[in-house]
Amino acid sequence: MREPKEDDGHRDFPGRGLLINVLRVFHIAGLAGISAVVLAGAGGAAQWGGLMLVSGLGIIALDAWANPLYFRQAKGLGTLLKIALVALMVLWEAGRLPLFWFVLAFSVALSHAPGRIRHRQLFCFAAKRAPTRGRTRRSPDRAARGSRAIPCRGRRAAAGARRGWCRSRSPA
Repeated sequence: MREPKEDDGHRDFPGRGLLINVLRVFHIAGLAGISAVVLAGAGGAAQWGGLMLVSGLGIIALDAWANPLYFRQAKGLGTLLKIALVALMVLWEAGRLPLFWFVLAFSVALSHAPGRIRHRQLFCFAAKRAPTRGRTRRSPDRAARGSRAIPCRGRRAAAGARRGWCRSRSPA
């Protein structure tokens, strides 16, 4: 089990790694079945698709629970993109084969990318505001707006990280 760093935000429980690996085995078995359906015209698309869906949702749920920043990082947003493309693959029969190959290549590229890419935080949610320059108080409408999403790059991200707004997970 991974030792949590101070204020890391990650959660874990005994057996989580084993559970995710078992779900991955089922997910790859579903992928093999869907591959046979798409490439060879075999039957059983609903069963293989259901196996992939249930196992994939289980993996996503465990990853998102363990890492609260999951859907702000490249791996979480990539997963959402894959789900959208698979839904498009189901609906668009003429584009099924090219989409299948694209989703497969995208999945492999994302899962085998270096940690600095997979864990890159693409969006920060600024819970704190920067101190206003030259003002003594904030206008009520600005204070009522709350958090806002800002892209995590450039000077703004560096300033946000110094103030504690953006925390991207460093690769383990």
